[in-house]
Amino acid sequence: MCQSLRRHAHAGSWLEIGCGEALLQRRLAPNDYQRFVGVDLSSVAIARAQPFADHRVRYFVADMQQLQLNERFDAVIFAESISYVPHPGQLLRAYARFLNPAGVFIVSLFRNQRTAHVWTEIHAATATIDQVTTTNAVGTWDCEVLRLR
Repeated sequence: MCQSLRRHAHAGSWLEIGCGEALLQRRLAPNDYQRFVGVDLSSVAIARAQPFADHRVRYFVADMQQLQLNERFDAVIFAESISYVPHPGQLLRAYARFLNPAGVFIVSLFRNQRTAHVWTEIHAATATIDQVTTTNAVGTWDCEVLRLR
């Protein structure tokens, strides 16, 4: 995922949905992004992410299905989170309002029977412009860079 972000939205503004405890941000170099906003439904996770916030990084609690922001981003990131909504393609269409004109969605999912259906819904709404698959002893993850059709 970090490679995809660097390649398609380097030094840009990023919105991570389902950010948890700031795991993605902690894997990045400070010059990888200009602005980073993380959102999670869990107040416990956001409390653990807050120590990593600064003048360029903000974390807050919100439901991804009801998110209200007056900002636009170069990348909207769903790392293992979009499979929690019933209609991921609809959610991506709604989230287009958060993207800058050349912005991209970056979606990463652990490969299993459920995520095959999630990818089908996502692909009905988007076109893949880049992808990478990672496999280790735990399993396989698919990460795609997407734009709406």
